Amino acid sequence: KKGGYWFCRGLGLFLLFLLLTLGAGSVVLQLMLTPDTLKAVLTGQLQEALRRPVEMGDLRVVLFQGIKVRNLRILEGPEFPTRQFLTADIAVVKFRLLPLLWKQVVLSEAKLVYPRISVFRRQDGQWNISDIFASTGALPSPSGYPLAVALRVENFELEKGVLTYEDLRAKHEHVFEGLNLAVGGFHPYRPFPVRLDFNHRMNLQGKIYDG
Repeated sequence: KKGGYWFCRGLGLFLLFLLLTLGAGSVVLQLMLTPDTLKAVLTGQLQEALRRPVEMGDLRVVLFQGIKVRNLRILEGPEFPTRQFLTADIAVVKFRLLPLLWKQVVLSEAKLVYPRISVFRRQDGQWNISDIFASTGALPSPSGYPLAVALRVENFELEKGVLTYEDLRAKHEHVFEGLNLAVGGFHPYRPFPVRLDFNHRMNLQGKIYDG
């Protein structure tokens, strides 16, 4: 009987803690993660991390589903003002609940739907993405906002994307269509699973090849 009593009491305390945690997380979410505040923080941090202008359309926050952004656009730098580095019709990121209690937004998953990515090598032989690899993946929140957002994610997915690679000096172009990419449990120092499929089209000095 005593064992059953302590078990029920422990279970009740655990459920109470869970409800309080979710309730507190919901309150924090409503107070801090307003769409305007979160859009400003994410835009500022992405711009600093990627060193490129970032634009976002409509942004919505749902407690158990994550953050949904429409019409994400990441432009190229001032050297190529008419180019876009990445666009996506929809971007969905999920976050962990407990860090909300400490005014932190820790992203766990990210998914881009219908993304279009442009990678090219300039006339001087440098890649347009070379500056990104020199940047950090998690940055402090801009001053004036009551939360910090960690940009690193362990699970990442691209759905129905298009990746274009250009060599401006050699006049080569490769297009990877129907691109589906799934990365699970990403870690910089140990193996992790990757699933990738795509269709390939190549333009070599005006001649088109499908593969």
